[in-house]
Amino acid sequence: MKKVLVMVMMVLGSIAVYGQKQGNIWWLGGHTGVDFNNGVPQGITFGSTSASSEGITSISDSSGNLLFYSNGQQIMNKNYQIMPNGDSLLGNISSTQSSVIIPKPESNRYFYIFTVDDYWIDNLRYGFRFSVVDNCLDSGLGDVIPTQKNILLLDTVGEKVAAVRHANGIDYWIITHKLYSDAFYCYLLTSNGITDIVITHIGSNHNVVQGQMKISPNGNRLAVAASQSFSPSCHFELFDFDKSSGILSNVIFLIFPTNKDIYGVEFSPDNSKLYASYGGVVSPFGMGIVEYDLDSINQTAINNSMTTIFHETIIATLRGLQLGPNGKIYQVGNIDPTYLLAINSPNNYGALCNVQDSAVYLAGNQGGYGLPTFIANFDYSNTINNCQTTTIYESIPTPPQISLYPNPTSTAVTIHHITSSTPPPFQLLIEDVLGNKIFQQCLTAPDTDIDVSKWSAGVYFYEVRSEKGSTRGKFVKQ
Repeated sequence: MKKVLVMVMMVLGSIAVYGQKQGNIWWLGGHTGVDFNNGVPQGITFGSTSASSEGITSISDSSGNLLFYSNGQQIMNKNYQIMPNGDSLLGNISSTQSSVIIPKPESNRYFYIFTVDDYWIDNLRYGFRFSVVDNCLDSGLGDVIPTQKNILLLDTVGEKVAAVRHANGIDYWIITHKLYSDAFYCYLLTSNGITDIVITHIGSNHNVVQGQMKISPNGNRLAVAASQSFSPSCHFELFDFDKSSGILSNVIFLIFPTNKDIYGVEFSPDNSKLYASYGGVVSPFGMGIVEYDLDSINQTAINNSMTTIFHETIIATLRGLQLGPNGKIYQVGNIDPTYLLAINSPNNYGALCNVQDSAVYLAGNQGGYGLPTFIANFDYSNTINNCQTTTIYESIPTPPQISLYPNPTSTAVTIHHITSSTPPPFQLLIEDVLGNKIFQQCLTAPDTDIDVSKWSAGVYFYEVRSEKGSTRGKFVKQ
C-alpha cells in the first residue's frame, strides 16, 4: 500500500507543476506570441517591435499575466515597452539561448535575468552575465536596477543556459558551459543572490557554440547540443544531474544523423524520451526531429533507439524545441513559420508521439529560430506581484524620520525621533534594493547614528516599528 501511495504522490506532484502559469505567455520575437491561458495555445500579436532571431525568454505571474520578456539585449515590460534601464543588455538576439528569467527565491518583486552573448556578432566578448529587475519600479511596470546590470559571471561561454529548482524546493541552479573546455558551471541562486558555483569537468571539450541545453522535468538529467556549420567537433551529450549538489555525472555520448547539426533539445514530460531537432544541406537535405528512448539500459541501447519522427526536404533551417505548459513539445514551423509544429504525445515512442506540422496558428505573424527559455518544468516560485508599500500595522501618529547625517569624514544615517508620543524602543530594519537584510537593531536613544561608510552606494529601504505601529521609507547613499 505504501508503494502505491508513493507512486500516486509522484504523479500528482508532476501534474501540479502544470497548474502554474508563469510560462503561459510566450514571446517569439517581433510581434509574435502564444497564449496558453485558455488551455489551448493561441497565437497572439505582441505590440513589441523588438526583434529576435533566436534567443528569447518571458515570464508571467501565477495567474498567467505577462510580467516582462527579453531577447537578451532588451527587456520589455507588459505594455510591450522597453524598460527605462532595460536596454543594452549584453546578450544577443542571435544567441541560441540568449537569456532566462529566474525569480529571486522568496520574493515576488525581484527577478534575475541571465544572458549569454553569441559567436557571430559579439564574438563571445561579453560572456555570461546577470541583471536584476525590480518589478515595482516605473510604477509597477518594472526596471533594471542600475547597480545590478550586466554583472559578469563567466567569460567565453557557449550560446546556452538552463535552469532548474534546487532539491530544497526554494533555490535555483543556473547552468552554462565554458567554451574550449569540458566544464559545466552551475550557479546557485538563493535569497541572498549567487552564493555558490559548482564546476564539473565532464564530457567533451566544446569548441562550437550553437545548440540548446535542457534539463529534464524531474531535474535529474541534462542534455546539451554543441554544433556549428556541420563541424566535426559537434557533440550531443546526456548526463545525470544532482539537484542537491549541482554536479553532473555519467555522460552518454549520443549519435545523431550524419552531416547534420543538432540544435533543439527537449525532454518528454515523463522524462522517458529525449528529442533533438537537426538541419543540414548535405544529403538527405532538410531538417528533422529525432527521438531517443531514455528507458533503455545503457549508452548503446539509447543510441540504438534513435528514430526519426519528422523530416522535410524543402528547407534545412535549424529550430529550437520547447516543452509547453500543456505537456506538448513545440517548434516554429520550418516550411511555414506562421505556425508552430507540435509533438502532441511526447511520452510515446516513434510514430505514436504524433507530430503535427501546423498545430498552432500564430495569428499571421512569423516565429524565429528559437522558442522562449524557461525554468525546467515551469517550476517557478513567484506568484502575484505586489508593489504595495503601505504597512499592515497601525501608522505611528508622528513617525520617526530618517535622513543622511552630514559628516565630512564618514557617512552615517541618523534616525531622528521628533515626537514624544512614540518614545523608544524602536525596532529598525534596513534592506537593500534586492531585499537583503543589511541592518537590524533595537533603538533605545532619541537619536541614533548608523555608520554606512562601507555600504555600497544606492537606495535602501527601512522599516521602523514601535508598540503603536510602524512606518516605512527609503534613503539614498551617494
